[in-house]
Amino acid sequence: MNEEKKDQKIQEMSDWVELRDSWTRKRFDFQERWHGWKSPTGLGLGFALLSAGLFLLSLAWTNLVR
Repeated sequence: MNEEKKDQKIQEMSDWVELRDSWTRKRFDFQERWHGWKSPTGLGLGFALLSAGLFLLSLAWTNLVR
């Protein structure tokens, strides 16, 4: 009886560890997919920052030339 309970606890613990690992893996996959610079969101942010920088640079250039 005691061995059965011990085996059951070990099985429950291994199931919980597998479930926790799958959550961690999913969270990591989500972060890599949406927060990397090569992702669509990262490329969009990079393009927006580049556009804003070029706009400010051209604004400064026109104010200096005038």
